[in-house]
Amino acid sequence: MRSAEADGKGLRRGSAWALTTLTTVSAGGFAFWVLAAATSSDTGAVGLAAAWYTVVQLVVSLCALGAPILINRRGASADAARIAGSAATTVAIAALLLGLLAPLLAGSFWTDLGGRSGLALGPWIAIGTVGASLTLVVDARLISLRRWRAVYLRAAIPTLVRLPLLYLDPLDDRGTWIAILAIAPIAISGIVTTTILLARRDLQVAPPLALSAADRRFLGVQHVGAAAAQAPYHVIPFLVAQHVSGPTNAAFYLIWSIGVMAAMLPQALTQILLSETSLEVRGRVPRIRQTLVANIALGASGWILSIRFAEPILDLIGPIYGSMAPVLPWLLLAALSWGLTSICLTEARLIDDGQTTTLITLTIALGSVGLGLLWIPSQPVWGATYAWLAANLLAMVLGMGALERRWRISVKGRDVD
Repeated sequence: MRSAEADGKGLRRGSAWALTTLTTVSAGGFAFWVLAAATSSDTGAVGLAAAWYTVVQLVVSLCALGAPILINRRGASADAARIAGSAATTVAIAALLLGLLAPLLAGSFWTDLGGRSGLALGPWIAIGTVGASLTLVVDARLISLRRWRAVYLRAAIPTLVRLPLLYLDPLDDRGTWIAILAIAPIAISGIVTTTILLARRDLQVAPPLALSAADRRFLGVQHVGAAAAQAPYHVIPFLVAQHVSGPTNAAFYLIWSIGVMAAMLPQALTQILLSETSLEVRGRVPRIRQTLVANIALGASGWILSIRFAEPILDLIGPIYGSMAPVLPWLLLAALSWGLTSICLTEARLIDDGQTTTLITLTIALGSVGLGLLWIPSQPVWGATYAWLAANLLAMVLGMGALERRWRISVKGRDVD
């Protein structure tokens, strides 16, 4: 029987849901940090909460990101539920262990986090990282099952429910309350969704790394690659926070978050591309072409709009936010280049090309962090921006060149045959 996915409907439907989900999460995240600043008399409290949130995101990026790629790539496997369950167990254990160390990691860089706020949040960071990490696993499993509405609800509910809670102030420490609201709803959604999938047998309990040798090798390569590609999202603001004041950190984090969300648009679309092509191999080239066109259109539109509207919109939030407006077009230019790079990365994952995956992701990680360490101390905001842009442009060039060489070799091989 001819499936609906064979003619591209699955890709279009999944991409539409992915964009809707990410748009909701992006708008909700933007509104959250804007409202946090508007409802706080001390802007430094917002910077403190953003620092804690960055720590959790950094830990998540170090322990969870290879698992969703494995789950999407093996979505058509007969034991997909067991593979997903083993990945979830592995991620939960890693997140718990790393989460226990997160307060120590944060405290070594921000003295304030070792005070009352740090002590209050410390015991909850591990639980928060486990739940936040599981959201990536369950979302990947839901995508492989083509349950788009469930993905949307899992992401949208925690994003929106925390907004009215910002108008409450039940704790003496405002920074702690904002950090709890930033982390807890997302973590709870991950734990609840995992429980539901287990009850429905869409996720089967399995020991950590109870995978075939090929799957363990694929997971290892993709984990290193995904962690390398995503870690700079959190390491860069982590470095900036050491060299700026609390209010400046809060403003930069908001602008940086917009740039990151713009980069996540093509990432979401290529996750759907990976899943759909793994489930249905026919129509692979048209799917890649459609996703590439969508990535370029979205990236170029965001970049053009930011040039014209970034400053007047950010000025409405506050002068310090408006002063960051010139940074945004450069961050969105990096997101545009990532739209091309992510296609190369997805193609490499589809053909199990670990070498190209590693080349692309390590270029982004080492390039952005290395240049960041060099430039951020003297010019924190612009140094971070230029480091991120340069690394993305270099990764795009190297990724496209590596895949072109592989395709050329493949064509020559077929000619010989």
